[in-house]
Amino acid sequence: MVLPAYRRREIKLQMELHEKVTAFERAEQSRLKQLETLRHQVRELELKLDIAKSRTADLELLKYSLQDAAERGDDLCVRRLLKAGHSGQMDSALKLAVEHNCLSTVKILLQAGAEVHVFDEESWEDTTVNRLIRIAAENGNIPIARSLLDAGVQVKGWDTNGHNAVSDATEKKHSQMVAFLMDRGMPEGSSRHGQVSDLMEACEAGDVATVRVMLTHPRQVDLSGTDREGKTALDYALRSGHKTIASILRRTGLHFRYDRKKDEARTDREEHLFGEYR
Repeated sequence: MVLPAYRRREIKLQMELHEKVTAFERAEQSRLKQLETLRHQVRELELKLDIAKSRTADLELLKYSLQDAAERGDDLCVRRLLKAGHSGQMDSALKLAVEHNCLSTVKILLQAGAEVHVFDEESWEDTTVNRLIRIAAENGNIPIARSLLDAGVQVKGWDTNGHNAVSDATEKKHSQMVAFLMDRGMPEGSSRHGQVSDLMEACEAGDVATVRVMLTHPRQVDLSGTDREGKTALDYALRSGHKTIASILRRTGLHFRYDRKKDEARTDREEHLFGEYR
């Protein structure tokens, strides 16, 4: 049976269409394979680039020590150096981080196991005074002081001059630091052996805020202590003309013990001030 001409043309067109569709699908599959190959090559190049960057970063780290990074407060560099095995420098790095008020760096080094029990070379009567807490106190940095105490730093101890962290904070008039340290149980700088106590120092400097703080911690402050000449904190306040502090001390029941016979050089103003409190 002979098919009509139009039917033969239809069959021919269908065959041509099928061939073109098949060719297109094959070409598309080939392009997809090429695209996947390209993607794989890109991933390999990215991985090589990351490795190269990491090696470059490692080489850059060799330019710095852990102490340098801690002093700058460069936490990322500190972490990389610790990961690279530079843990032998942690103790000195911690001291630098404390000195430069780098709180986050201090926390990183403490978590890594840095030694916090760093003491002054000299101590008083078999006690030890921690150097790191004294640095933090002098800087008035309560968050760092809190981190150090939480890490196990001892609160007690004096140096050969009877000073401790409270003494350093008092000298710099960091009353909030004094309050924090005393709340954590640290006593004032000792007035034993006739040393000038921190309370006396605050009275002489006219630091009302610190004096008030100390008076709220009577167990840690020697309110009736005297120096080598027998002077009390009230004497120091009066000698310096700080009537407000003198009034505060008198309300606590303190008296001055200064003997005029021992100080013939007392000025008229000082005599007047002492006279008000006889």
